[in-house]
Amino acid sequence: MVDPNAPERGARAGFRARTWKSVKRKAARDDDDDIDNGASPGTLFRLVSYNILADSNVKAHARSLYRVGSHRLDWNNRSRAIVSELECVNGDVVCLQEFEDVAGGVGARLSQRGYAAGPRARRRGAKQDSCAIFYRKTTFVQVEKIEIQFSDAGLGDNVACATVLRRAADGGDARRLVLVANAHLVFNPKRGDLKLGQCRHLFDVIYAVKTAYAEKGFDVHTVFAGDWNFNPGSALYNFFADGDIDLLFENRRKMSGTIDDSGGASDDDTSELHVNDDDGVSEDPSDAGEKLAADVIRRGWNLDNLALALGSRRVPMPSASGHNAQDVISAIHRMMLTTTYRLTMAHPFAGDLQSAYRAVEGEEPRFTTCHAKFVGTNDYVWFTSGLAPRRVLRCPNLDDILQHHRLPSVRYPSDHVSLVIDFSFS
Repeated sequence: MVDPNAPERGARAGFRARTWKSVKRKAARDDDDDIDNGASPGTLFRLVSYNILADSNVKAHARSLYRVGSHRLDWNNRSRAIVSELECVNGDVVCLQEFEDVAGGVGARLSQRGYAAGPRARRRGAKQDSCAIFYRKTTFVQVEKIEIQFSDAGLGDNVACATVLRRAADGGDARRLVLVANAHLVFNPKRGDLKLGQCRHLFDVIYAVKTAYAEKGFDVHTVFAGDWNFNPGSALYNFFADGDIDLLFENRRKMSGTIDDSGGASDDDTSELHVNDDDGVSEDPSDAGEKLAADVIRRGWNLDNLALALGSRRVPMPSASGHNAQDVISAIHRMMLTTTYRLTMAHPFAGDLQSAYRAVEGEEPRFTTCHAKFVGTNDYVWFTSGLAPRRVLRCPNLDDILQHHRLPSVRYPSDHVSLVIDFSFS
């Protein structure tokens, strides 16, 4: 006989199998204390970021990515387990990726547990999953919500959302706000140009919101949660951590640092240019710049790709279509020679963005997602100065996960694991 409470029991067991890591080691038992759903002393809010694996994506990729028993993929079981896990985690802000408002949905069940629905940005293309943020009504009051469609900027059908929150305990005259953004970037590991463009657009939107409140006298602390689809140490990860990037020496198809698990997915390029080793560029040393420009093309870039990554206003010609390789080399060379263009970009949070798990543990988790074709870390929570992560919920033991045929599993109902951070104001 099937146990109707099995999904909830499995989720609770998975939660208890994880341990907390504090930012400051006081004693062994403080680092590996018994899991409870109460925040650590001094915590102002707990944030959860979780890609819950949309049921539509399960149905689309069940055979290729999720080689587990059908009962593990059943949405009724998974949704109950997801809500049970979130109830155990007891977050004040819950950022969900691949959220779908379907029958037996997570949103309705969260509302029954004291959460209010914040912003939700739904994809407009064939895929209907979304990014959504929920917040505990006793902890926060929502001041503003923002929904970001990357398609509005010509950057694919991915989405992001953000909410401006005021702590309920601070009252209506509080001048300190928390700005939480939640994003899910394009998956294709070859599309470094599109991912960088989405990051650029997200940073610009969130910085504009933060600036507007700062000009009104508010102290705004910012968090970026999400499924970023790039690996630790990759060019895109370093762009977040360091604040800038130079595309001159970056291979567009390798910027994610992710094993090419696209299953033969198209690169989505419409104007790829071929440059032979003998590209017609003179051996004259004065033409060294043009040789560098030719190398840029060899690394997978053309003017269309650069326009997506850097913004179309920074590219001297709107499209590489209809132009030969030498024309594009010349255009890229002109970009490199001007301070207006160049192939470099810095985001507005440069020098003020850290990864929460790395700040606490000294490194990123060994994995945050695990399915038949990929095991690695793609999920992060970034924060700005003024906030301090006190502790994080460690990811499960990877060896234990692999023994049970990867994810989803009885204990973990998604192919990603939840990230959980206790934040305080520094």
